[in-house]
Amino acid sequence: IFCLSLAQPAAGWRIDRCFTIPENPPENTSFILCAQGRFLTPAWTLYYDCWGGGPMPCPPDYQIQGNQISSTLYYYRRDGIWTQIITPWEQYIYIQGLPRGVYSATVNYQLWGSNIVAAAQTRFYVGPPPAFNSQTVSDTNLVLRWNGDPSFLYTIQYSTQLTDNIWQPVPSYSYIDGTSNTMEYKAPTSNGPLRMFRIMSTVK
Repeated sequence: IFCLSLAQPAAGWRIDRCFTIPENPPENTSFILCAQGRFLTPAWTLYYDCWGGGPMPCPPDYQIQGNQISSTLYYYRRDGIWTQIITPWEQYIYIQGLPRGVYSATVNYQLWGSNIVAAAQTRFYVGPPPAFNSQTVSDTNLVLRWNGDPSFLYTIQYSTQLTDNIWQPVPSYSYIDGTSNTMEYKAPTSNGPLRMFRIMSTVK
């Protein structure tokens, strides 16, 4: 059983966000749904606790209905053991492989015995990331094309040194609405440093 030590809060708690690792999970391959949060009053009495303790498995379980995933993280209080506080906290939920598609996930965080629930949501895509399928070069532009999807926002990034793995977004082409047609980006040619491009997608 995987256990953490946290504080019983006086004024509340927060779950700040949840997200998938990797951002675009491959089809039929397990991945992680990560939840992050914090206690708002970390100076209170410390107890021993277990995420998903009792009859629930640890790491936490999840439910899926259609393209909706949900999971609840419980804080169980057990008196008598004093330990160091951990806040902010982070918890992994291991998701089995899913078929291709757009999914939404909700992670709830609840004190055991309380009816107050904090929640965070995310939307993500299971499947291959977008890729350029053609390119043409002229005296003035490098034209990159790919198949768009109206469910996504697209961002073009560039790098001048792949070994550093540092990518910068193209300001004029960041979070652009996808279409159901072939999309393109025109990169002006220049005598400057060599640039490499890639395309990233985010579910709307």
